[in-house]
Amino acid sequence: MALAEVLDAALRAFPGLLAAEQRKQVAEGELQTAEGGFDTLLKSQNRWSVAGIYENRNYDVVIEQPTSLWGATFFGGWRRGTGQYPLYEGKSQTADDGEAASASISRCGATARSTGAGPACSKPNSAN
Repeated sequence: MALAEVLDAALRAFPGLLAAEQRKQVAEGELQTAEGGFDTLLKSQNRWSVAGIYENRNYDVVIEQPTSLWGATFFGGWRRGTGQYPLYEGKSQTADDGEAASASISRCGATARSTGAGPACSKPNSAN
C-alpha cells in the first residue's frame, strides 16, 4: 500500500483525525493573526492641489510599532508641505526640508509627544 492509500484508509476509519488536524490549522491561523497585531506599519500619504488659486503638495510618512507594553504604540514620521496655502490651511505648511515628529500612545489614552513620557496607566477599580 502507498502512503496516500494508508492515510485515506485512516481518515475513513477515524474521521476525528481530520477534525483534529483542522483544529490545529485553525489554532495556527489564530496565532498568526494575534502576532500580526504587533507588526511594524509603514504608512505614506501624498496630497496635491495643482489647480486653482492655491497650488500645493503634502507628503507624509509614518512608521508605527505596536507593543505589548501597556498597549503602547510608538511612532515617528516626517511630513513636508510646499506651495501656497489659504490662511485656514496654514498647519499644512512646513519648513523647506519638512518636519519630523515622534510620539507614543497607550490604550489608557496617555500620549507622549517627542521626548516626554505620558502618565502611567492605572488599573480600574474592581467591584466586589
